[in-house]
Amino acid sequence: KEMHIVYFAPLTHKQFKALIDLGERITYPNGTFLTRADEPCRKLYFILSGKADMTNSNGRHTSKLQKGNFPNCMSFQRIGWESSKRDRNCTAYGSIQCEGEVECIVWDDRKLLALLDASPNDDMRLAL
Repeated sequence: KEMHIVYFAPLTHKQFKALIDLGERITYPNGTFLTRADEPCRKLYFILSGKADMTNSNGRHTSKLQKGNFPNCMSFQRIGWESSKRDRNCTAYGSIQCEGEVECIVWDDRKLLALLDASPNDDMRLAL
């Protein structure tokens, strides 16, 4: 309930439950790359606990990520949320590496976009 209120408040309880049920909780060990710059990126991550470090395609540090962050949401926004556009140029804009153990909710982009496409009034689309 706290996660709904703090991070997903614009969604109704029903919408939040549908979103969470679609995702998978995964714990990644230290050093795991969630994304690698310029490589295919077919998942959206939400950090539940732990920290990750993000670098751009040149290897320059750009951000520290932690609980409550969507590490690769810009990859999704850059391409767009339309499922017809996701099959092309679906690459990460940076590398995201876990610093210690990191627990995430992970969504497959095709399943997430199917949920969004099924939402008649764009009411499932969050401003990430």
